Amino acid sequence: MKKGWTGWMVLLTAIAGSSVSAEATAQSTKDMIRENRMVQEVRTGSEQAVSRRTDSERVVSGRVLDENRKPIAGALITIPGRWNGAATDRKGRYRIVVPKSVDSLEFRFVSYLPQVRAIRGRRCRVILQLDTTSFDRIILQCGSGR
Repeated sequence: MKKGWTGWMVLLTAIAGSSVSAEATAQSTKDMIRENRMVQEVRTGSEQAVSRRTDSERVVSGRVLDENRKPIAGALITIPGRWNGAATDRKGRYRIVVPKSVDSLEFRFVSYLPQVRAIRGRRCRVILQLDTTSFDRIILQCGSGR
């Protein structure tokens, strides 16, 4: 039996007893594989980021911590002025591929002040400060909702 998507599609077709031809199954399988590759290219995972690196790019990694030196999971790391970037894992670690011409990164997380840091090497550890001014805007509403 074939491995991967093709094998699964053939197996599912056989189990369902469908009258779909093998040629149609192979074509839909190719479409699914093509779509899966497109999705993988959009992702900014560390493994894929490292594998797509060229000579004009470099990998920057590090950790994002809070004021108590605890990791922040889900913090966003971007190149200033751009939307694509990376996010930290549950231990606050990140890896991002940036062009060598880029000299700074922007770090953001909800309830913390955004921070732009210069890239001075391959590692960049950041400690985000809590945004105490945002607490002035919290409004609590109590009631029955009527």
